[in-house]
Amino acid sequence: MNGRTASALDNSLFLKGGDNPCQGYVQVYHEKKWGVVGSDGWRKENEDVVCRSIGCGSSLGSTNQPLGTEAMALVWLNDLHCSGSEEQLWECNTPGWNISIYTKDIVKKIKCSGDGPPPKPAPSPAPAQAPAWPD
Repeated sequence: MNGRTASALDNSLFLKGGDNPCQGYVQVYHEKKWGVVGSDGWRKENEDVVCRSIGCGSSLGSTNQPLGTEAMALVWLNDLHCSGSEEQLWECNTPGWNISIYTKDIVKKIKCSGDGPPPKPAPSPAPAQAPAWPD
């Protein structure tokens, strides 16, 4: 995986299929299985929770993303209603895990304000030698 992940206990969240680790559609790992998040009832507050939880800032927006053949194996979460203050997506109001009649092959592709892990800091220059004290 080349994205950033948010984890809490046995749940993880990951953005997949974007140009950098802070873009893509939402995949969720729950009960040792990966699934997607449906787009029913989707709102910007949901995106902000996703972006913040993986260290990617806030949402710059989203578009509909067709998933193709890999997609619809499992819709873990759908019809989410976040306030924007939640730490993790699964803390938002939802009917529950794997409770969905979602049959579309469309999800939201999110673009967060960050672009991935922060760059590594440049090494500090070696400290100058302190002058010797006279005897």
